[in-house]
Amino acid sequence: MPAASAVCQKAARLGEAHRAGSEGLFLTRQPTRMRVMWRTSRNLLSVLLCVAGACAPAKPDPALPAARPVADEAPSVVATTAATPSALPETPISPPAAPEESLLTFERVLEAPVHFVGYGKSGRAAAIGDDVWLDEGGGFKKLPAPGMETESVQIFFGRDDKPRLMGYAGSGATAEGVYRRWRGGSWQRGLDEIGKLGGGKTPFFGVLGYADPEVVCRVGDICLIKRLTGWKTAQPPPDLPQVVLAHGQAWALSSAALWRLHNDVKWEAFGGKAPFSAARAMWATSDRDVWVADANGSLHHFDGASWTAAPAIVRAPSGLWAADANNVWLVGSDGAARFDGSTWRRARGPTGPLAHVSGISATDVWLAGKSGLWRGKAASPAK
Repeated sequence: MPAASAVCQKAARLGEAHRAGSEGLFLTRQPTRMRVMWRTSRNLLSVLLCVAGACAPAKPDPALPAARPVADEAPSVVATTAATPSALPETPISPPAAPEESLLTFERVLEAPVHFVGYGKSGRAAAIGDDVWLDEGGGFKKLPAPGMETESVQIFFGRDDKPRLMGYAGSGATAEGVYRRWRGGSWQRGLDEIGKLGGGKTPFFGVLGYADPEVVCRVGDICLIKRLTGWKTAQPPPDLPQVVLAHGQAWALSSAALWRLHNDVKWEAFGGKAPFSAARAMWATSDRDVWVADANGSLHHFDGASWTAAPAIVRAPSGLWAADANNVWLVGSDGAARFDGSTWRRARGPTGPLAHVSGISATDVWLAGKSGLWRGKAASPAK
C-alpha cells in the first residue's frame, strides 16, 4: 500500500506541526466527554492504519544509538604498541612462485630420517637422525646406538677424522649434555678432549671439525675456542643458540639475536636490533652477506649496513648454507631452493620436509630431513 503509506507519513508530519496548536485549541473548547471520545477515535484510527502496514516505522529516540544485529558486531580491538619488524604474523608467510632449476642432480643416498650431516676427509660423511650412520666410501651403514635420544644431538668429524656427537638429551632443567666420540667400534665419552667442560652436566652447543676454530660451549659455563695454535675461552652467548662455522667465522644464533665471535675471546651482538623473532637457521659468506631464516616464512639478509626481508621461497624454512654469495641454499618443509646472486630458484628433485642443508662445494650439496638424505652433484656434461 505505497499510496496509503505516503499519505500516512504526510499526515503524520502535518499532525506534528499543528497538534499543539489547532488540536489543542479545538479540544479546549469541547466538553470533557467529547474530548475523550475524540482522542479515543484518533488513537483507534492510528492503530488500524499501522496494522494495515500504511504507517512509517517509528523514529528511534535520538538519545539512543540504533540497534544492530549481534551477528554484525565486529570484535573490538585494543591498540597497544606498534608491531615491530620482528613480530610474527598470525599466519605463516606464503612463499612466492619461483622458477625451477636443475643445476645439480640429486640422488637419495639414505632412506631414513636425518637432521644433521658431518663431513670428514677423503669423502667420509656421517649422518644422524633416529639412528647414526657412517659412510666411509662404500655407502651409509648404521652404527650402534649411542644410548640416548638424538633429537638435539649433532654429528661432526674431529681432527682425527673420527665422528663426534655433541648436543644434549632431554629438555628443560633435566637436559644433560652429550659429547661422544667414535673409537674402537663403539661410542665413548670424549670428555678428556674438552678440558674443564668435561666436569659438568648442562647441554653442549658448538661446532667441531678439522677447520679452525672448533667451538665447544656449555650452558652456564664457558666456550672453548680450539685452534691448532692453541685454545682460548669466551663467555657463552645467552640461551642455547646454534653455532655455525661459516667461511672461517664462528656465529651463534638464537631465536631473536645473532652474535659473531670476535678474536676468539668474545661473542659480539651483530647487525643491530634483530628483525626476526623465531630464527631457525643462518649462514654468512662475509660480514656483508648474512642470511637468517625465520620460522614465520620470512628470509632476512644483511648487506653490511641494514637488514632487508622477503618471503622465503620454501615453506617453514629451517636450514641455510652457502658455498659462496652466488650459491646460497635454503630448505624447508616443501623442498629446497638456491640463490644465484640475483634470483631464487626451486631445486628440482628433492622432496620435503627438509630440515638441514650443508655441503662440500658449490657442486656437492647435501639435503636432509624426514624424507631422507639427498646428495646433489653437478650434472655430467652431455656427450
